[in-house]
Amino acid sequence: MRACAPNVFLACIALATVACHQHEPALTSPSVRLYSAGAIAASVRDATTGQPVEGAVVLAVWRKIETYVRRWDGVFLMKEAVTSADGSFTIPRWGPRPLGRDDYLDERGPEIWVIRRGYVATVFDQEGRKELSVIASRGANPFVILPPNVTPGNRTFERALTAHSSWNGRTLLLRTARDAGEEQTALAIANPLDPYQHFRNDCPLYWAEWEASRDALPQPFRSGVPDRPRHGIDYVVLPRR
Repeated sequence: MRACAPNVFLACIALATVACHQHEPALTSPSVRLYSAGAIAASVRDATTGQPVEGAVVLAVWRKIETYVRRWDGVFLMKEAVTSADGSFTIPRWGPRPLGRDDYLDERGPEIWVIRRGYVATVFDQEGRKELSVIASRGANPFVILPPNVTPGNRTFERALTAHSSWNGRTLLLRTARDAGEEQTALAIANPLDPYQHFRNDCPLYWAEWEASRDALPQPFRSGVPDRPRHGIDYVVLPRR
């Protein structure tokens, strides 16, 4: 086989390089925004005794909002941590991370989910603490109000590209479950996944603690908790106040 001349060979490499770059999204493109977030250093304590809760799994969830129809458009990022003996935890900073202009991040993110055996699974968002212990019903159809539970606004409510979380430096309170039934009800809906996304194993520590909490329940209550969900629970959205 006849060998290529050196100049021809170099030209081939240059053309191949240009072709590759044409298929790679440029991070500086007007159609892409780069989000970053500062670290979250906070703690988890018992709501009654004030004592630190060791071994709780903390999951921070940032969700996307679709720009044009203004609806929740899936999970953007999940970060998890486990509390130490003094109840403290740290969610590391992240970014810059690209997101197309068709979506943006809401100013209220992230949600903070906390789960620990013997406690009521709880989610914290910018509207406060929500214990996952009540399933409301609309007629004969049960539904769950979970975060994000307020209709997204327009880009006026977009978070800053380098925003810090309001949970940094805060103390998150967990309440001991009154009985196995209350813990079972909370576990049955303690699902941070997006209802329209397939199962993703982005939070293995969270699901490990979820399964350990379920398996620690007495048998009659354990059977009332479904297997690890493959997708999220449908939630009701309320008008933004």
